[in-house]
Amino acid sequence: MTASAAGHLRAALAGNPALQDPDATVSIVIPVYNALEHVVACLHSVAKHTDVPFRLVIINDGSPDPDIAPFVAELDGATASVAAVPRNFFTAGGLTDAGVAALFLLPLREKVARSAG
Repeated sequence: MTASAAGHLRAALAGNPALQDPDATVSIVIPVYNALEHVVACLHSVAKHTDVPFRLVIINDGSPDPDIAPFVAELDGATASVAAVPRNFFTAGGLTDAGVAALFLLPLREKVARSAG
């Protein structure tokens, strides 16, 4: 599932014009810890529904799931505005290195909400 899911996501991310600006001032940071199915759904939702120029930073937050590391690595560079961090980099210095200037946390718990339609 990992290669297939990552390939579909790379295409979805590349198809979003809002992800084509490497100088975007908004960054969406998604720490990933297990739950690959939920991560895939979350990233598809971000790709489909975000229409302001943004950078996407995907962080492997130390997940023990062996599918997470290759999945995150496969997404790196999907567009000029997508950065994937292979291990826990969720520190102020690490986020700055990934191009994030300011951070507002919106924690995602166990489920990805789906809208009707």
